Amino acid sequence: MSDQAKISLQIHGISLEIIGSEGFVSGQIEHFRDAIQEALVKGAQTEEEAEAEATIEPPPAPHQEPTGQPKYTNALHVEGDKVRILKKVAGNTTSKRAVNTALVYLWAKRNAGLDSVPFTELRDLCRDQGCLDKGNFAAHMKSGRQWLVIEGRKRAQTAKLTMPGVERAEELLQELNAD
Repeated sequence: MSDQAKISLQIHGISLEIIGSEGFVSGQIEHFRDAIQEALVKGAQTEEEAEAEATIEPPPAPHQEPTGQPKYTNALHVEGDKVRILKKVAGNTTSKRAVNTALVYLWAKRNAGLDSVPFTELRDLCRDQGCLDKGNFAAHMKSGRQWLVIEGRKRAQTAKLTMPGVERAEELLQELNAD
């Protein structure tokens, strides 16, 4: 029977691996106990701060006045800064539908005076539209980088439209509005 022991920890990008006899590993864990506990507490606080940041309302768009673009009333219902997409957005795959849905929503928000929208809001929208792939949501959004600017990290990410994204969103809205 082997007296070998091993422990591996990875806390916020910092790795610690201890290999040796059971007594040695136990002694090292005891030696690093305070540092490990402090890192775990600090990490929990950082996550709470990131979640709190994600709920903060994004700053208003640089253009406060409505853009004067067509309203697409058959596809969108807009009241103030509240936006509802009235129809299912097209797309061959869940990923394409999610990105297209985000484009349409971001266009409407931009038209209402908000450039940047939190990922949490986009997730809820995709869930309502039936195109949310929980595990791959961020990757799907990042696949549309030619149309979307993604900022922030983890739970505090936001998205806004690029100029080609504005054009693509208008194409999608014209299709939705015509149906």
